Amino acid sequence: MNVTDSIQLIANAGAFVGISLILIFRTCEQLEYCLCATYALLAFSFILYSVSTFRASPVRFLQNRMSMSEARMHVSQLRAAHPELAMDLVCSHEEFQGKHRITAVTHRANRLLVYKSWKDTSPVGYSEPELRYTRRPLLLKLKLTVDNLEDGTTEDLEDQRRDFVAQNSRDKQQEYREEVRLAGLKRRVFVSPTQGEQSALFSPAAYFVFSALLLGAAYTRWFSSRCHVIRLSVRKTISTRQDLGQRKRSDLELRPSLLSPGEFSHNSATRRRLI
Repeated sequence: MNVTDSIQLIANAGAFVGISLILIFRTCEQLEYCLCATYALLAFSFILYSVSTFRASPVRFLQNRMSMSEARMHVSQLRAAHPELAMDLVCSHEEFQGKHRITAVTHRANRLLVYKSWKDTSPVGYSEPELRYTRRPLLLKLKLTVDNLEDGTTEDLEDQRRDFVAQNSRDKQQEYREEVRLAGLKRRVFVSPTQGEQSALFSPAAYFVFSALLLGAAYTRWFSSRCHVIRLSVRKTISTRQDLGQRKRSDLELRPSLLSPGEFSHNSATRRRLI
């Protein structure tokens, strides 16, 4: 059970306790002063329950539903896909708007680096026999790992980061983020069995019906108990100086991000409140 599922369970219990206390306090005039606190507990529990419901395990898995053959194809495509490094920089400064201190975002920039020299170093045959035909549904958890070849690649990437930040520093504060991506990667996949248990309860609609009845935590526990979890690692090794066999050129190809075609940056006047 992950953190979100635990929060859902706690919120579910809080909602039941709140409802029970309200029913008890309403029958006792001496305890009416406790109703306000109980209503506050109930409201907080419902808010927490609603947020956790949309982030619980069943939702994340069932939104990527595949058959066994589709799951095998998905894993094969990930092994053949090239990794990418997405860089993002937000420039801002603090200012006061009335009595409130806010952060004024004045500039955003993004850059996408596509590795052109790489090789897949995932364990040989890692999809066999783990992705086998089974009578139980599978919960497939995929993890992406990218390693730098010890040939100066790490230093080259650091130079790229410094150049990117230096070219786009336009204000007092800079918030830099980066993410390694793999085209088509779905980190949570529900794999339907080829035979055996084919229940209509394994669907987002069924989950939200149970959640509306305040049985979301119970459904999550049942869902986890009926499925078999498989963890697979997709590992790539990249180089900026050597040809690793997957691509003819060994340098980085720079291309505009889909968020900002053409130029790699744009100005923005958005503001978000800090205090």
